[in-house]
Amino acid sequence: MKFNKPLAVLLAVMLSVCMASCGDSSDEDQSSSVIESDDSVDSAVGYSDGTFKNSYYTLNVNEDIWTYSETDDADCSFSYYFTDEDGNSCAASFNVICLTSDEVDGQSAQEYGEAIVESYESMDGYEFVESGTGTLDEYETYWLHVSYTSDDDTTTALYQDIASNGEVMVVFSYGALDSVIDELMPIFSEMIDGFEFK
Repeated sequence: MKFNKPLAVLLAVMLSVCMASCGDSSDEDQSSSVIESDDSVDSAVGYSDGTFKNSYYTLNVNEDIWTYSETDDADCSFSYYFTDEDGNSCAASFNVICLTSDEVDGQSAQEYGEAIVESYESMDGYEFVESGTGTLDEYETYWLHVSYTSDDDTTTALYQDIASNGEVMVVFSYGALDSVIDELMPIFSEMIDGFEFK
């Protein structure tokens, strides 16, 4: 397998998803911020009023749930802080990365996803659970589910959904503690439903 830089970035983002979901929720007052636009791209780039935009896609977000934060590893990153039914503080994370067709060597969503699975299988603490195909609007997608068990035996469920329109590939990375992931899946699905290629 060719291990390229974009794949390494995806794995790094997934690790940050894991850390966010295993951390405490003391940053609940974290405020949203707006990315400054770059004159070389579409002037409407960044996050504002529940919508993230760039040259390739738009993502509408429920601001009552998600808190936006800037990160060097993803186009946009969101966190959700909540208390589970046992009163424990929990966090969920949702990140989006956009890669050009050249950056992924023209691979399909499934080919790229299978390369990611292969990488996870070689990493300590990660276990491949399942994968499959689907659609996002008219575009074919590939999704994968891995679990990560930390040194303190905390298990985090991590998901990636990959979609390509031929010009760019978008990867949604999201996760939370395994004990709360089922109740969060509708919230993650709502985030993906708010996505649209331009």
